Amino acid sequence: NNTGLDLDNEYNRPIFAYAQEHKISVAIHSYPNKEDDRSAAYRIVNVLAQYPDLTVIVSHMGAYQWEQLLPTRCFVDISAILPDYVRTYGIAKTNELLRSFGADRLIFATDYPDSRILEPDEIYGSYFDILNQMDFTIEEAEKIAYGNMSQILNHKGINHD
Repeated sequence: NNTGLDLDNEYNRPIFAYAQEHKISVAIHSYPNKEDDRSAAYRIVNVLAQYPDLTVIVSHMGAYQWEQLLPTRCFVDISAILPDYVRTYGIAKTNELLRSFGADRLIFATDYPDSRILEPDEIYGSYFDILNQMDFTIEEAEKIAYGNMSQILNHKGINHD
């Protein structure tokens, strides 16, 4: 997003090819809006189609374009967007939204220190309050909290099917 180039621009191809070849995960900042869609969900879908073995983490779940990411294999982090989803959809619908991705693809994140005006304990507290209202099992919560990220960083058993 910050390069001024579209994510699926030819310029980025060597980066994605290198990352795929060397099993380096790529985090993509995706919070598109009307003025800036450089890292919009459809661009992420394009990249994933070109690089089938690339491990991708989409920040902010692609914001309000999350549905386009559902059929992909990318991981999504819940940073910055989780409270917005609850305000927009309510707890029950947000729970369904997260469940649609599955606990195996969710990554806990808050976007701190760039999280609006809250202090760290308020940020974590608000995220924990939201997540505690959902129906994740302990095992699923562990995957979201650290297991999925640990798996990505260790490159062990990542299933891209």
